[in-house]
Amino acid sequence: MLQMIFDAITEAKTSEAEGLNAGLSEGLKLSDVDKVILAFIEQGRYMANAQLAEKCGKSQSTIERRIKFLKGARLITRIGAKKTGYWQVKQ
Repeated sequence: MLQMIFDAITEAKTSEAEGLNAGLSEGLKLSDVDKVILAFIEQGRYMANAQLAEKCGKSQSTIERRIKFLKGARLITRIGAKKTGYWQVKQ
């Protein structure tokens, strides 16, 4: 019984990784706003969402939505706490 559960988990992880790799090999479609956000984060990684919104000329909710997308795509990572942490752009 335990072996069946283990096999099911292993198969699920394998298919999840294959799906991610297939998506990455096709390439992500980054919008112009995403590219600008990444550029600003590379310049100043301690930048808050409000500052990004002001520099990009977009609303804060738009920036938060794009940050969520970039985090989900594993292009950026938050290091540290929400207040004192910083963004790291993955290469």
